[in-house]
Amino acid sequence: MFSDFDAQTRQMLTGNLLMIGCCAFYLAWWLIAFKPEGAVKGIRSGWLLIPALIFGVAAVMQIAQGRDILTIPSRIFMEAKSCRHQKQRCR
Repeated sequence: MFSDFDAQTRQMLTGNLLMIGCCAFYLAWWLIAFKPEGAVKGIRSGWLLIPALIFGVAAVMQIAQGRDILTIPSRIFMEAKSCRHQKQRCR
C-alpha cells in the first residue's frame, strides 16, 4: 500500500505516526496524573513523559527531513563556502 511512496512522503508518514505515539504517551500521562480520585504523583507517572519526549522529537525530525527543512541551512552554508573558494561574487 505504501510501497509507491517516495522517500520524502515516507518520512512525513513516519513522522505523523511518531507524533501519534507521542500524543498517546502524553494522554496516558495526563490521565494518570490528573484523574479526580487517586491521582499518581511524581516520578510514578512522570516516566511516561520520557517516551512522549522521544517520540515527539523523533516526529519533528522526520517531518522536517520529509519537508527538506533540515537541508536548507547546509545548502546556504555550502553556497557561501563555494563562493569564497572560487573568489566570485555571491548573490
